[in-house]
Amino acid sequence: MGLMGRPSLPAGEGLWLPGGNGIHMMFMRFPIDAVFVSGADADGVRRVRSVHRGLRAWTGLVPLVRGANGVLELPVGTIDATRTEVGDRVRISEGTDDGQVGAAGGAGASGTGSGTGPGSRR
Repeated sequence: MGLMGRPSLPAGEGLWLPGGNGIHMMFMRFPIDAVFVSGADADGVRRVRSVHRGLRAWTGLVPLVRGANGVLELPVGTIDATRTEVGDRVRISEGTDDGQVGAAGGAGASGTGSGTGPGSRR
């Protein structure tokens, strides 16, 4: 069910949806940022495949992202605040039963989702 029906997504929080390569915004009450990532390598690191800033509520589908194997739904502005870019390396730890994680991505990630930052690209 994801974030549908929830009134908001507080700063510093997010929702990890494993195994997917697409999302929709139907029944959403607020906009979000979305970061699509690859499957994890042997060290649990994933590559950012696509970033979508400020997806509007009630606008339908986000195009399927080739090579994605999960998506982080984050508060609007998180992608820019963390300077997350395609190719960044991200490690995601599922720390709660409801799938919520901390902010993901580039520099300054916090919580249970953590990024390695733009300076560590390979």
